Amino acid sequence: MILSAKHGFLAPDDLLPGPYEVTFSRKKTNPVSVVTLARQVAEQGLGRVPVVVALGGVHYRTAVEAAFAGTGSRVVSPFAGLTLGLSLRATKRAIASGEPGWGEEAREAVR
Repeated sequence: MILSAKHGFLAPDDLLPGPYEVTFSRKKTNPVSVVTLARQVAEQGLGRVPVVVALGGVHYRTAVEAAFAGTGSRVVSPFAGLTLGLSLRATKRAIASGEPGWGEEAREAVR
């Protein structure tokens, strides 16, 4: 799933009308609320997954953590604290190697 600050959780093939300038890092852009995100998690059955990998900046990770609170899903942010460039590089490396970079504790949760 992809987290859109305007639309919430989207499938990769969802089509969106036009560009938009909404972000979790600037509240004045009116991002989707945590209440709406939590409702989407419930409606889409996303809380059934054992591990949710959150990529992105701190505001996006915070929104994901809040949306999945109380679901039993474990939210991991393997590249938290890295700059955008280093995070993108780590993500590409993880995809290429097949090693997600979650850490052993998160891997155990999906076994």
